[in-house]
Amino acid sequence: MLKKALLILLGVSISKAIRFISHLCNGNQPVAVDDSSEDDVILTQTVSPPGNKYDVLLSFRGEDTRHTFASYLYKGLRNASIHTFMDHELCKGESISPVLLRTIEESEISVIIFSEDYTSSTWSLDELVHILECMHKFGRVVIPIFYNVDPSNICKQNGNFGKGFDVLKQRFKDDHEKLQRWRNALIQSTSLSGWDSNVIRPKFKLVEEIVKDILSKLNYESSSHLEGLVGIARHIENIEKLQIEARIVGIWGMGGTGKTTLAKAIF
Repeated sequence: MLKKALLILLGVSISKAIRFISHLCNGNQPVAVDDSSEDDVILTQTVSPPGNKYDVLLSFRGEDTRHTFASYLYKGLRNASIHTFMDHELCKGESISPVLLRTIEESEISVIIFSEDYTSSTWSLDELVHILECMHKFGRVVIPIFYNVDPSNICKQNGNFGKGFDVLKQRFKDDHEKLQRWRNALIQSTSLSGWDSNVIRPKFKLVEEIVKDILSKLNYESSSHLEGLVGIARHIENIEKLQIEARIVGIWGMGGTGKTTLAKAIF
């Protein structure tokens, strides 16, 4: 009993210490605390994301854009050497697959293509919910594309876009929680910075602009990881001098000496 009491006291002390340190780290701002227990501290902050397997994940309703805009965008991203996931081989059913859930978590950027019949697919809506969860939890980037659909119709679930959602409201009338999750995700998506196919024409120009935007976002993320590397600026300068006289420069050396890191920094 004495041992158990000591362990409880130790746990309480550690919890209070965490509360105090978190308070300091947040600039003396209050930390979210679960009122159900005085010593249970819940920090509402972004956690470290899983390792990146893909640069970009394309999310769309297959029947609407798979063989048109989604394919054009996929080709544009791949031509720009952006590692992109497009669910060519996934069989879609009622429930979103664990493979796709994991792929969303491992993708740096998720691009959501909203089309007129988007809400007729429960798979697409579940995918959207998980993408937004990863945005909040892991700090992932989400880019909506409004393809031949008005963003206000998505926000309000009306117009032609809302017809599919009306069917779901009848189908899931006893599952209010699921309907509300889908509705909240649709509303939140329209508040994100995205692209409207009715504003940028023709379609190839829209693809070019989206690819350029994604490249800039990926390059920004990559360069941020290189900040603070001691001595790299001098190596970059030496390579750039060589590039004045040569079209191709090779970086040769033992493994682990930073060749790939230097190449990424120069690129």
